[in-house]
Amino acid sequence: LVVEGEEADDVLASAAREDEVVLWFEADLFDQSILIHLLDRLAELAPDRTSLICIGSHPAHHRFIGLGQLEVKEIGDLFPTRVPVTPDQFSTAREAVRVFGSGDPEAIWSFALSESSPLEFLGDALRRWLAEFPSVQNGLGMTESMGLRTFSAGADTLRDAFPIVQRFETRPWMGDTGFYESMRLLALGLIA
Repeated sequence: LVVEGEEADDVLASAAREDEVVLWFEADLFDQSILIHLLDRLAELAPDRTSLICIGSHPAHHRFIGLGQLEVKEIGDLFPTRVPVTPDQFSTAREAVRVFGSGDPEAIWSFALSESSPLEFLGDALRRWLAEFPSVQNGLGMTESMGLRTFSAGADTLRDAFPIVQRFETRPWMGDTGFYESMRLLALGLIA
């Protein structure tokens, strides 16, 4: 479900009228960026009825990619582990939205280094996002650099390269479509 603008506001407002709002998230940047925005809004709409399930690993999966790889029972077993979102988590989300929205890499870096973050995976996610900024060594972001290394090591196609690049990541960073587009722009000379 993808909703934007007023429709997103309506969906969020209607969810906030429920007895409990349970947010299910993973540790990657995509999820963490959505999480901070939702918490920022829910701090006003349902601060006393919002719970969170946010995982970066699962005991049944050696390489945890995300909630989508879990079996129905494994997902169901997570529900009792939900915890109420704390005022500190709401406050951290609000500050993260402000800092992330500023686009200032130094402010984002400083925020990402906060070791006492009540949102366990946010710092790592932001640091990974910052790795996409052009390197002072070669002008490439981390994805482009890993992609080029994969091709120089023998990958013949984007389809071959993507799973190799994913293995270098601590957590999934992007899907195949994003990787393909990144490599396409690099090949056209539109990056760097």
